[in-house]
Amino acid sequence: MKSFEIKAIIFDNGGVVLKCANEEFRRDIIKNLGISREEYMEKLVPLFHKIDRGFITRKQFWISTFKKLNRKFDPSSLNLLYTAHKKYFKVNQQVFSLAKKLKSKYIVAMLSNTLADHAKASYEKGIYKHFSPCILSHQVRMRKPNKNIYRYTVKKLKLKPQECVFIDDLKRNMPAPKSIGINTILFRNYTQLKKDLKKLGVTL
Repeated sequence: MKSFEIKAIIFDNGGVVLKCANEEFRRDIIKNLGISREEYMEKLVPLFHKIDRGFITRKQFWISTFKKLNRKFDPSSLNLLYTAHKKYFKVNQQVFSLAKKLKSKYIVAMLSNTLADHAKASYEKGIYKHFSPCILSHQVRMRKPNKNIYRYTVKKLKLKPQECVFIDDLKRNMPAPKSIGINTILFRNYTQLKKDLKKLGVTL
């Protein structure tokens, strides 16, 4: 079997480069809307899967949310996702510094399920400037774990799948890239990430 040299390292954002306080984020939205957790899961989560593929706009997301809640649309809600993301999602400085360091030897890219408000918050944190290209689900109208978004990323990089490493914190996002030949690392912590990168021959 031919051995491929790693040329690109693809980072997920939330849960890898960003430390995600998902529960705090949910509680913030639930509190601001005055709804139950069950209502959040039932009525908002399906809409997240539309907005992070760019199928609906931020305004359409909130109009649909209030319609599902049998309430009149409240324009003051428009920034809730952005402010909650900015407040509760913090940069993992160790991983961020590692990504910057790797840039001297490798292509360092990002592949993220995200939506415009969250992308804006990440942009303001200065995250995207160290990753190129940045494949963001709401812009390409695809989301992980759909195989097509991984194929799209490899094509964008102009590399073979075997020349790429994809890092994500969710198990469900691992099988699809593996199936097309991309090397994968399930992120748990910074120390484990460095060990797994070295196993793949990546020079740190």
